Amino acid sequence: MGDADTATLAPVRLGRPSEYTEERGRAVCDYIANGGTIAGLRDQDGLPDYMTVYRWEEAFPDFRASLACARRGLADRYARTGLDRLEAVDPDSPFGSARVSKARDTAGHMRWLAGCLDRDTYGERPPQVNVQVNSQFVQPFGGMAGRVAGE
Repeated sequence: MGDADTATLAPVRLGRPSEYTEERGRAVCDYIANGGTIAGLRDQDGLPDYMTVYRWEEAFPDFRASLACARRGLADRYARTGLDRLEAVDPDSPFGSARVSKARDTAGHMRWLAGCLDRDTYGERPPQVNVQVNSQFVQPFGGMAGRVAGE
């Protein structure tokens, strides 16, 4: 095998091709927006597995934006469904308190799901702590570590 033979060989790309198309990306986003999960993609014909979706999310900014939009839409739907379930309960009906408890638990779970999908809108916000440091108190204690240790 001479130099002429190796010059005609194309470099070999390792790994599977991306297989990303806008149509397949849109199908994934539609599936998610309609209540599907990334893990549930494996059961859908023609849709990629979850690892492929995560790779697409990193590699294709348009897909990442579309997927985020689909998740926000689903979060809105979960939040609205939870509220609808609470409003539909009649506490004066037979077994009313049990129905109220179930509706409250279901609505709480849907709010949690909405918070997982869209943290900015529905997620719990960490408490805001306002810390101010006055440097005149910090500086005099700087040399105290040596005195406490017995030096």
